Amino acid sequence: MANEAAKVEENGITEYINHHLQFLQVDYSNGWVIKNSKKVTSVSDYTNCLADHQTPDQCLTKLGATDCRMSDLFTSTCVPYESGETQEIVDFNLINLDSSIISIFLGFLILGLFWIGKNLEKKSKVPGKFLTAIEMVVGFVNQSVKDIFHVQNKLIAPLALTVFMWVFSMNLLDLLPVDLLPNICKGLGVPYIRVVPSADVNVTMGMSVTIFLLILAYTFKYKGIKGFVKDYALHPFNTWFLAPVNIFLEGISLLAKPVSLGLRLFGNMYAGETIFILITIFFGFEPSGDSIISVITLNALLGILFLLMRFRSKDSSVSKSICSFLSLAAIGLAVFESILMYNGQVSEELIKVFYMIDLFFALGLLVLAFLRRENKGKMWLSIVTAAVIICVCLSSSLLGVLPVGAISGIILNLVWALFHILIIFLQAFIFMILTIVYLASASTTEE
Repeated sequence: MANEAAKVEENGITEYINHHLQFLQVDYSNGWVIKNSKKVTSVSDYTNCLADHQTPDQCLTKLGATDCRMSDLFTSTCVPYESGETQEIVDFNLINLDSSIISIFLGFLILGLFWIGKNLEKKSKVPGKFLTAIEMVVGFVNQSVKDIFHVQNKLIAPLALTVFMWVFSMNLLDLLPVDLLPNICKGLGVPYIRVVPSADVNVTMGMSVTIFLLILAYTFKYKGIKGFVKDYALHPFNTWFLAPVNIFLEGISLLAKPVSLGLRLFGNMYAGETIFILITIFFGFEPSGDSIISVITLNALLGILFLLMRFRSKDSSVSKSICSFLSLAAIGLAVFESILMYNGQVSEELIKVFYMIDLFFALGLLVLAFLRRENKGKMWLSIVTAAVIICVCLSSSLLGVLPVGAISGIILNLVWALFHILIIFLQAFIFMILTIVYLASASTTEE
């Protein structure tokens, strides 16, 4: 039995990882069919069928499943299905919808932000924080271009700014909780979604190939055909006798630029995304009757915080009365939950309900903390505490995952997120700098 339980758990973890690493792919050559997905008449019937220990193939056959098409998305009829068929490494008939849509959306979002900044610059005499931030980014990119690209060109600075902001915004999505958008989209009828476009090698290599084409264009523009031939036929050995060797060596060096540029960004972001998924696996479990103790602890903690706020507050009597009521309600709920636990009347559905109640308690604590203006230190302590409780309640009730060893899990996530912020910025910076360097090298003629 122990081996059977371990096997079930292992299959669940494997399915979880595969689900998060699966792209929303559509085959436009086959009637816009969504890959690794099937359409059923009722998702709840499919879920109940799986709960009866039947295989996905048996359930899909029983429900008369058909291919899920692009028009079936957001209708809550498409379910994930791993067919086990071997896929080709390169298939030009497939489009990654999630990466394409999210990256295009981020591109328009960046354009909108800079358009707003441009209008604010015209209207306001004193720049605010938003406009100052945009000016800092523009100045930083302009200075980088001036230090590297010494040829007068109006395209390089806008290109470098576009590359930096686009890559940075795509990377920034890696800081979102790994289950947040996938579970929301799954509830809306979208079986798969990969949130981070820069973790898709198609996106990173697509950008790198574009840079590669610009390198060739700038080489022909500034050096001409003769200069282009000399660059690759007379380097590193300055003799026509060894031209084939030179072309082979320089050709490899030229092709290595887009490959390294794209794979470096993809590898770092893919690894970062995978580590977040692993942390979620190691510090998460499905809510069950055993987790009632954590619910009771949360209610007791909330009750004590409301009580402390009641006696330390200098607000009106109405605010004190609200704190007293919420304190009694939270402690009373903790007592009620303890009685249910003692009588063995706890279910998974009831646990989720309790987490939702705790979520409203925590929101109330957050609102009251913001209203406390007499002591900023106490106010921020209450705000941070309420925010942590809200995250726990949201993850438990809405996402179906409760952090195990909450302190260890939160610390690990925060440490990796803080370190990953540096990676997010550095990867965008490196991609931009290498783009400028490659184009500057293509635009410079040797004396």
